[in-house]
Amino acid sequence: MKYSSTLLTMPCPVSPKRKRMPAENRAAQFAPFAALTGYDGEIREVCRFTEACPFPAEDLQAELERKLNVLRMAEELHPSVEILYFLPDCRKEGGTFLTACGKVICVDPETSHLLLDSGLKIPLGRICNIESPLFSEQEL
Repeated sequence: MKYSSTLLTMPCPVSPKRKRMPAENRAAQFAPFAALTGYDGEIREVCRFTEACPFPAEDLQAELERKLNVLRMAEELHPSVEILYFLPDCRKEGGTFLTACGKVICVDPETSHLLLDSGLKIPLGRICNIESPLFSEQEL
């Protein structure tokens, strides 16, 4: 079968009613198409790293209780502290460890929260470690 070369030599048809589309708009027709919307986000979420929730040993738990009692006794002095606590992830199992620094406003055993001067409320059950100059002054 022999092809006619007349199509190759013919001028491009131009509509008398419509303007020619600019090249940048024509290129947009061939942009990538995401057939699975949200798939990339799901892949990123699965790959996001979370740490397992810690269960402190009994001796560490007892030390934390002693430190919290010292903080309760010295609450009105507003001692400065550095607290390592665990924040659970709202989307998947596990979470992350965060460090908060500030002055203790209140240690409330009824609501089981420790309140810092920044307004941060940390649940007592999620605290992993507490450091303060106050502890070096007292024997724990």
